[in-house]
Amino acid sequence: MRHYKAWRAGRDPSAPDPADRIGQTDGYGRFGILDTTDDTVLCHECGGWFASLGAHTARAHGIRAAEYRRRHGLKKGQPLTAPALSRHRSTQALGRVGTPGWDALVARRDPAKASRARDPQTLHQSAPAARAERAARGTERPPVVASVAPAHPCPVCGKPVPHTPRRVTCSRTCDSAWMAHQMRTRRAREHRPLTDAETSQLQHASGDALAKIIAQLQADRVTLAAIGQALGHGGSWMTKHFPQP
Repeated sequence: MRHYKAWRAGRDPSAPDPADRIGQTDGYGRFGILDTTDDTVLCHECGGWFASLGAHTARAHGIRAAEYRRRHGLKKGQPLTAPALSRHRSTQALGRVGTPGWDALVARRDPAKASRARDPQTLHQSAPAARAERAARGTERPPVVASVAPAHPCPVCGKPVPHTPRRVTCSRTCDSAWMAHQMRTRRAREHRPLTDAETSQLQHASGDALAKIIAQLQADRVTLAAIGQALGHGGSWMTKHFPQP
C-alpha cells in the first residue's frame, strides 16, 4: 500500500521511506518538522524567521505552499503560519459570526454545490475548464517569479550573506554586534559634544548656577557623561547630584 500511494502521488516507489528522514537535517531546518516560536516560523530554504511562509516562499524562492510542504516532508494540512498569527486569524473569523456579512453568506451558500466542488473527480474535471476560461478573459494568474536579493558582504565579518530579503548579517552572532554598532551610531547622532566655551563655563560655575547650566546642556542633547568628564566626575556621581530632568 505504501508503494501504491507513492506511485499515485507521482513519487518513485523504490525511494527510501520519507519516515526514515523525519528529523534529519533539511536545508536550514529538519525534514518533516516545522520549527516555530510563538511569533515566527523557520524557513527551510533560507533560514529566515517569518510570521507566515506562504507568501514568503512564493516571492523569495519561487515555490508555492503545496510544493514547499512536499519538498520538506510536511503534511498537506500543516499550517505555515506562526501560532500567534493563527490565533489572531481565528479570533477574527469567530468575530464575524452573526454579522450581516455572515448572514448574507449563509443565505447565499448552496450546500449541494459546495459538496460537489469538494469531490476530487469533479474538481479535476473543472480545473482545466476554469483555467481555459480565465485565459480567454485574460485574467490568468502570472507564474510566480522568485525575487532574489543581491549578494552583499556581512558588515561585521565580511562573509557573504545568503540571498535572503531583509538579511543584513550572516549569523546571529554578527546580528548582535551589528545591532550594538547601530545603537552606538544612533546615540552618537542623537547627542552632541561640548564646545570649548561650554566646558569653560562649566568649570567656572558652582552651586545653583552650575545646576542650571547642566540642566540646559542636558536639554540641548549633551550627555551627562560628557558633562561629568568636563567636571572631572564619574557617571555615578553625576547621576546622584544631577539626575536626568
